[in-house]
Amino acid sequence: MLDGEHYTLDMGVPWIMTDANGNGESCSGGGGIHELARPGENQAAFLLEWDFHGNLRGKRLVLEIAGIKEQNAKESRLLAEGNWTLLLDVPKSRTQSRLQWTRVRAEGDIYYVYRVEITPLGIHINALKRTGGETGAQKETFFELPVTVGYQDGSTGEASGEAAGSGGLFCEKIAHYEDGRLVDPEEIKEVWLGETLLWRR
Repeated sequence: MLDGEHYTLDMGVPWIMTDANGNGESCSGGGGIHELARPGENQAAFLLEWDFHGNLRGKRLVLEIAGIKEQNAKESRLLAEGNWTLLLDVPKSRTQSRLQWTRVRAEGDIYYVYRVEITPLGIHINALKRTGGETGAQKETFFELPVTVGYQDGSTGEASGEAAGSGGLFCEKIAHYEDGRLVDPEEIKEVWLGETLLWRR
């Protein structure tokens, strides 16, 4: 019964299959796999996140799992061990990107969003801050702006900021969908940053 607090998979480094004979090359970068949800009775869903140094579109990843563990606050116990091989085909393109020049005001600061990227994992927003003002190049007001997603079925959800970065006048925000779920970019109708519309299908 998968009724424990948390489950993990013992995973080796993913590799890329290069031909039908099973030859391949190592997958550079780094990352991991973690439990995402419990979609049904005795089911656990896992999400593989990997920062790959290159282009994976259209390629086949090979993931080798050696064990399943149950973890709680006090201990970890092995539920099963073996040798399972998963083949993951990466779509050639499931990302929608739009270049623009959209003015965003946040508590008196002015930003210009120049790129919005919609992926199955979340929303990636790039912007630059207008110079001047008391805050100079500080970008806290940008990072505090919520990202709201409107879906084709009429529902809305607020994406959570998982990462943010800045350098000079430039800043970026990466927001994941609610509950960490995966979303087909075709399901997204609108993207808002604060009260400013950035994307509408």
